[in-house]
Amino acid sequence: MIKKNKEIDKNLYNSLINYYNSKEYIKLKHLIEKNIIDYPESFILHNLLGVTKKILGNQIEAIISLKKAIKINPNNADVYNNLGLTYIELKKIDQAVLNFKKSINLDKNNPFYYNNLGTALLESNNLEEAEQNLNKAIGLKSNFFLAYNNLGLIYKKIKKFDKSLEYFYKCIEINKNFPDVYHNLGETYQEIGNLDTAILNYENCIKKKPYSVETINSLAHLFKIKGMYEKSIKLYENSIDINPNNSEVFNNLGNLKIIKKEFNTASELFKKSYELNNQNSPALASYFFCKMSLCDWSVQDEFFKIKNKLGIIGAPIPPFYSLSMEDNPVNQMKRAKNWSNSKFNNKEINLMSFNQTRNKKIKIGYFSSDFHDHAIMFLISGHLRTHDTNKFEIFIFSFGNSPQSDLFNDLKKEKNFNFIDISQMSDKDAIKFISDKKLDFAIDLNGFTAKSRTEIFSARIAPVQINYLGYPGTMGSSFIDYIVADKVLIDDETRKNYLEKVIFMPNTYQPNDNQRAISKNKTSKQNHNLPEKSFVICCFNNTYKISKNEFEIWVNILDKIKDSVLWLLDCEDQAKENLIEFVKKNKISPERLVFAKKINHYQHLERLSHADIFVDTFNYNAHTTCSDALWAGIPVVTKKGKQFASRVASSLLNAVGMQEMICETKEEYQNLILDLAINRKKIVKLKNKLSQNIKTEPLFDTKQYTSDFESTLEIILNNRLKKLKDKDIFFK
Repeated sequence: MIKKNKEIDKNLYNSLINYYNSKEYIKLKHLIEKNIIDYPESFILHNLLGVTKKILGNQIEAIISLKKAIKINPNNADVYNNLGLTYIELKKIDQAVLNFKKSINLDKNNPFYYNNLGTALLESNNLEEAEQNLNKAIGLKSNFFLAYNNLGLIYKKIKKFDKSLEYFYKCIEINKNFPDVYHNLGETYQEIGNLDTAILNYENCIKKKPYSVETINSLAHLFKIKGMYEKSIKLYENSIDINPNNSEVFNNLGNLKIIKKEFNTASELFKKSYELNNQNSPALASYFFCKMSLCDWSVQDEFFKIKNKLGIIGAPIPPFYSLSMEDNPVNQMKRAKNWSNSKFNNKEINLMSFNQTRNKKIKIGYFSSDFHDHAIMFLISGHLRTHDTNKFEIFIFSFGNSPQSDLFNDLKKEKNFNFIDISQMSDKDAIKFISDKKLDFAIDLNGFTAKSRTEIFSARIAPVQINYLGYPGTMGSSFIDYIVADKVLIDDETRKNYLEKVIFMPNTYQPNDNQRAISKNKTSKQNHNLPEKSFVICCFNNTYKISKNEFEIWVNILDKIKDSVLWLLDCEDQAKENLIEFVKKNKISPERLVFAKKINHYQHLERLSHADIFVDTFNYNAHTTCSDALWAGIPVVTKKGKQFASRVASSLLNAVGMQEMICETKEEYQNLILDLAINRKKIVKLKNKLSQNIKTEPLFDTKQYTSDFESTLEIILNNRLKKLKDKDIFFK
């Protein structure tokens, strides 16, 4: 029965406000809905129901209730303010502005209305009018900390950071318990490049607002940048506990698990990320990569259904993750360009001329996360050691929180390098710091791999920037001028698939250190769990490079050669289980799979002597692992593909004079391995030939390689000084 009075009485009003103040919003909503039947013309009930629905996250129903309240009383300023706040949450900023202005027309002395209008105008980038309204709010309420915070956001947006910080600290001076201002300080210091102070402010925000997912994620990101992975992981896990529906957080946590090589856990995180947002292509690509790392080849069919779209049409994907999925330089270039355009905008920057940076010596900067006992370091150590420091000044920029490394420490003692750790610098600080060094050449040894700092290169830190060694493909970036390759890796037919100009090294793109020691502590097969009288087929490539195509061939060989074993690098338990299950299905004893534990690199080179042959993977070849095997005297069988990553072993075999080990088809590859396994005297001859070629062929001629490399840089420099356009560099 409808009450005679249109409005509720004081007792009911007080009861509702008590629920509101105690944040019992669901009970409040039910009580309002119960009473609104009796008081359908109650302005208070409709207005309060709108506010309650907004708080509970049902903005559309909130708007309906607030509009009913306005119909009952169109002269109440507060209801327009509530409607404006609801429209802000729906990102309907124009509607929000309109309603805040109606509030102000009805009540010109309420500072909150001016502050809220300022907030909406800030969202719509109408900064001048936003500032005017925020100052009006402060004029009405001098200690209005919210308005000071919003003024800080305006100046942060226009990158006047000193003014921005001034307003944020004024906000704290008035109210030190307002959490949002600490988040805003964190963002500002992060943008300035002061990561440590940014972290402190994010932590302060979380202390005051423990469930602030945005701040938790921002802090986790900074810990990742600083290499503090465990802290980052813990924060992302906390974020998921608070909000289990954020696709991006699952993706970010998955990326950290990849760094820690926990592929099984990572794959589940990426799967969840993609389920929450099926537009999240990076999560799907990362899921495929993890499954390949686990030797779960069911994803290969899934990938091939979308291979001409994934990372090419729509959202980009990390290009590295598709290299092992398909041998297709056309698609790889499209993915690289899409990724670079999205992440770095492929900014057209005025090229720096050498006249601007003319130095007495040619300054080369090498940039990597891997200046420690890592594959890249084992390759490049000899190259760095043999640089002509009378002509070149060498800078080593490390950003990987690298572990202690005797190899690198010895190299630093031997050469007068400028070793600079930029791992704790923000991109912005690093860019300024490096630019002041006036490099002639900046050489990126990471490319699009896990710990890259591509943002630094996108700002153009040197006149010539080179993609070298770490990423086997085009970066598709306007700010990378050259890629180091050779005529085996990039031939006339595939040249069009590389955006960079190409430095065609005369023999092979890959540097090698001819002083790499091999442990003199001789081991036996039994020391490595290899049967004493066995034919050892070896592949020490990472599991993500192994596809069903190669593995089926290897299993066929095991089936035909009864005393053979397959020697693989140790891997995650799930990967081992999948490999063992595969061989069992093919009626091969799992004991014929032997997994090599991670050991010291020099001991690893010695144990390679127990292999009879090294067999390569197809889409993504052995790189350092191939030259390791050759250096240890083990013949390598490869299949030459189409893209850079699938031709590396062919390049190395060509440079060591072992072209007969390069196959063109899967059938040739299988037949060659089978022939060698049957006719083992051929392997003896191959090993003898390789032993001689190591001394005479160019692959391990470190000094000549470095001299050739230096010559290419001098050619590029001279061309630039003559104002000539960049072009491919060839050796006659």
